[in-house]
Amino acid sequence: MANNYAVVRLDRVTGTADASKLLSARYYVDTTATDIQNGNVVHVTDELLDREVFKTTAPTASDTIKTVGLVASVEINKDATVLVDDLTDFINKADGEPQRVYLLETGDVFSVTAPAINNLPATASTAKGKYVKLGTTTKWEYTATAADGVGTIIDVEVVGSKTYFVIRIK
Repeated sequence: MANNYAVVRLDRVTGTADASKLLSARYYVDTTATDIQNGNVVHVTDELLDREVFKTTAPTASDTIKTVGLVASVEINKDATVLVDDLTDFINKADGEPQRVYLLETGDVFSVTAPAINNLPATASTAKGKYVKLGTTTKWEYTATAADGVGTIIDVEVVGSKTYFVIRIK
């Protein structure tokens, strides 16, 4: 497929052990269900699309870490039987299974690859010690300003051919 979608790791996320912090969702732009990459951030609405599937949208300027979630679905092919060969080829399809969205808590740690973060510096290693904030897209926004940040980039790890930005929620 040769895509370059974001990859996410749930290093230490509350929702992996506390089911009340994990929900099923479907991402919408206006009234249209839309594909979304793992590692992206979404606004979680109170609207149920189905009995247990929440509607999510892009964050807004008024969102906080308490009103958003991290998209982190299991990477499976459309037939839901086989893991994808390369995680960068996986995207949550609008017409596929609902996405997994993790509600984040202070102290949660997760890692994402560059396609999940806007405005990264040209040299990845210089991002360590800087921050991510919420914007008005589903991408995390890189910032050097602590006051704006909802998370700190605590490490930059190279694993095989992938560079992960390790983020701890403030």
